[in-house]
Amino acid sequence: MSSSRASSHLCSKSNDDLSLASTCDDRAPRVKLPMDKEFLPLDSPTQDEVELEQEHVSRPTFKTPDNNPLDVAAPLLCVGAPAFTPFKEVGIKPGDRVGILDIGCMGHLGIQFTKTMGAAVVLVFSSLVNKEQEIRRVGADDFVVYTDAKQAADSANSVDILLITADVNNMPYTLLRPVP
Repeated sequence: MSSSRASSHLCSKSNDDLSLASTCDDRAPRVKLPMDKEFLPLDSPTQDEVELEQEHVSRPTFKTPDNNPLDVAAPLLCVGAPAFTPFKEVGIKPGDRVGILDIGCMGHLGIQFTKTMGAAVVLVFSSLVNKEQEIRRVGADDFVVYTDAKQAADSANSVDILLITADVNNMPYTLLRPVP
């Protein structure tokens, strides 16, 4: 399987009264969101289709711009929080060296968040050699292929903060600097 899809649909009582709905009409409009297999939710029963119910309330937490389609906004909402929250909690400071382990959707956002928060250097660690140009275009300062023994050894103790966006087994934890 090379890809999967998630769908989202509106739940509402009427076109004029968008409010919390206990059930959703099967005829409600649906938006298909393509997702690469590496971003599949772990709890998906078939990992072929995941139903995301979107409930509208009269006072939404935030409103997406009218010119921003749901299929563009949804990925930011899905992976934006898990990419942003750890950096916000840790408190990235100017001069911090931040590492991002793997370059999927969360990794792309992580690069952009850390640069915006003032990190001095953003290093991206990947097992895929062909990702360097892509991550530099997004804003990363350096690229390390962590499956290359020499590159991994040269990068030991090189970051203050490490966002792991991939499977945690067999990861190069020696990249982190020791806590003083």
